[in-house]
Amino acid sequence: MKRKLTAIFTAIFVMAIFATVAQAKYLIYMPFEKGEMWYCSQDTNNGYSHTGKLKYAYDFTRGAYNDAYGKNILSPVHGVIKDIHNESPDFYCNYKGCGDNNGGWGNTLLIQDIKTNMYVRIAHMKNGSIPSNLGLGDIVDIGEKIGEVGNSGISSGPHLHIQMQSSPGSAQSKEFYFAEGPIKQGKYVKSDNLQRSFVLDDTYDKSLSHDVSWYKSYKSKYWNTYPGTMLNRYAGHRAFHTKYKKGSKKRWYRWNFTMARTGYYMIWVKFKGAASRDPKAEYYFYSNDPDFDNGYLYMDQQECTVDNWHFMMATPLKKGKTYGIKLRSKTKNKYIFADSIKLYRIW
Repeated sequence: MKRKLTAIFTAIFVMAIFATVAQAKYLIYMPFEKGEMWYCSQDTNNGYSHTGKLKYAYDFTRGAYNDAYGKNILSPVHGVIKDIHNESPDFYCNYKGCGDNNGGWGNTLLIQDIKTNMYVRIAHMKNGSIPSNLGLGDIVDIGEKIGEVGNSGISSGPHLHIQMQSSPGSAQSKEFYFAEGPIKQGKYVKSDNLQRSFVLDDTYDKSLSHDVSWYKSYKSKYWNTYPGTMLNRYAGHRAFHTKYKKGSKKRWYRWNFTMARTGYYMIWVKFKGAASRDPKAEYYFYSNDPDFDNGYLYMDQQECTVDNWHFMMATPLKKGKTYGIKLRSKTKNKYIFADSIKLYRIW
């Protein structure tokens, strides 16, 4: 009987782990210069062309018809080029069945993310704009220029098409999110793409291309999901908030991660400032590294900025060492906001 119960609990545990992994959505930067504003002309599951295999794709323009043409495209991931085409014409052969449009993709790159083995497809690029030093098997970094926006393939005008895939041979798109927030059709959004940086969001939004070998988020009870719609105000598709009420225990949220490389990092934390938030939210930064100086930082979550990334600290981090940032409420009847952290490697 004991052996049977053990088997049942093991099965339940495995199923729970599988469900968590299956539900996880990947997170990447937009593929544009940091600070540039881009218009989402078509989002996911849209009746125009993002249906079927293209269900989870996004299209971006600059608003006016030709404003996007020739704009730089930056790699949103650190990965290996698995497909490349650089010879389709622009403003010609933009219809189905034309032999010069590379099956509709036009000029395109398919990049396999090194950390997760997921694939990112970028299409309709400008003829000849992919740098000549890039070829199959080459590695590109986050923020590296990989081409320019064009009007090749099946395209109604200059724009960039981006989607995620789990295999190279299939065009079946997979659901994913952007570090810039929950992008929807008809909205302008500012790119946060920055070389040598990465975002760690909650466990549900799994970041591609980062300098960690493991990470996870945890939270105490009584946190509410914050499903706001304001772009560049939080990462991924959600954040969390909770109120420290009189008589209740302090509520906490924490990020834990193990570094995959040694470096000196600047660290930002993202929160949406508001008058109702804790003016002295406590962040405890700790590690199993005996050389690391564990300590407390206090940040005013009433502070508001344009994109809500707030600088926390700069510190060396070591490969193989595990670090944690634990956020706690300090002020009764005030909210604390938990979203994501961003690390930028200086060297």
